[in-house]
Amino acid sequence: MFILFFAQAIRKEQKKTADEHLRDCARLFSKFSKIAADNPYSWFQTYRSPEDISEVSQSNRYVGYPYTKYLNSVIRVNMGSSLVLTSYGYAKQLGIPENKCIFLTGLSIANDVWNVSERPSLTNSPAIKFCVSNVFNQSNTNLDDYKYFDIYSCFPSAVQVAMKEIGINDDFKKPLTVTGGLPYFGGPGNSYTIMSTSEMVRKLRSDPGKGLLTANSWFLTKHAAMTLASSKPKERLSLEKSKSIQNEINSKKIKNLVEQANGKGKIDTYTVINGRKKLECAIIIGTLENGSRFLANSSDDQDLASILDKDLLDLPVKVEHKKNKNYFKLI
Repeated sequence: MFILFFAQAIRKEQKKTADEHLRDCARLFSKFSKIAADNPYSWFQTYRSPEDISEVSQSNRYVGYPYTKYLNSVIRVNMGSSLVLTSYGYAKQLGIPENKCIFLTGLSIANDVWNVSERPSLTNSPAIKFCVSNVFNQSNTNLDDYKYFDIYSCFPSAVQVAMKEIGINDDFKKPLTVTGGLPYFGGPGNSYTIMSTSEMVRKLRSDPGKGLLTANSWFLTKHAAMTLASSKPKERLSLEKSKSIQNEINSKKIKNLVEQANGKGKIDTYTVINGRKKLECAIIIGTLENGSRFLANSSDDQDLASILDKDLLDLPVKVEHKKNKNYFKLI
């Protein structure tokens, strides 16, 4: 659900209409599906054109607005992978040829502010920015040095936020996945990263160079980045804990979130949840007239179909707290 809030926040920041944003997401993920279609290990070996992904139909309904089914990852897959990690010395003892050795050259983890509702921005990720800049420093590299990438791709917003923090623009020529991504290659939850790492190793063995992988968990909350290379690094990788960075990120959480909201305000981001049989509810994050942030659900008598036809960003609302929930109505 919170992933959908990121999507609308990105759209707002980019000043795009809902249709423009959906087309952007479809173009981005169509490239992923092309790689998955050519990957013999993919769960879904089907190419999806941008039109296939963006066109709403019975087989491609909205799951949570603004994402259609083909923009969502699928957890119900039966897949497996494995990794064997050894020291370079032990690999030599085992007789593994030099050209089969892939070296870990950078590794970093960090969390964004834990609660999405308390993050100062829904379009930025200080944790991703730190993780990637840290592995670049560890490996003495920059973005241009990398031949292969796998950006964690549970939903378009995860990729778009990562692209922004890494410094990848829409004209970037290199593919952002080696597998085809979660919605198309598949991956049972966060163990997808074992798949992407295995595939990256395979790529670098057949075509020597460097690879960057990212991972996330929860609601773009826990982040990791890793760099691999087919050539032995000059220096041994040294991992340092990043308590100061984590404390700095945590210190940025907003202090004006109200759990019991009453009064007038505006919508900052939103989603409409679409069940298999009907629209279920709309959920918003907004700002009250006094500057406080709040979350609220649509009221029971709200016409969800009419909400889906509107662009709710920045629209005025009245919020009322009752029965342990905040409810909003458009005004």
